[in-house]
Amino acid sequence: MDGFVRAFQSLGFQRCDHGDMEEGHEKIAFYADPGGVTHAARQLPSGVWTSKIGKNFDIEHTLAGLEGGQYGSVAAFMKRRVNLG
Repeated sequence: MDGFVRAFQSLGFQRCDHGDMEEGHEKIAFYADPGGVTHAARQLPSGVWTSKIGKNFDIEHTLAGLEGGQYGSVAAFMKRRVNLG
């Protein structure tokens, strides 16, 4: 997890405590299992989460919608400020 956090910090993200929508911020969520990080999702301006599944598929989902199976559970959130205009 630490390597992913450092990589996203270099892009202006900082850790945060939740995945709730915050106006003026872009958020990501990391999924992990006991072996480490398995997936990352990005929050859209609408508050819905999106992920790339495979090479050509982008899906919209809830955070809980990907938990379990090969993705594990949500383990961390990060956010960064975005320009609103």
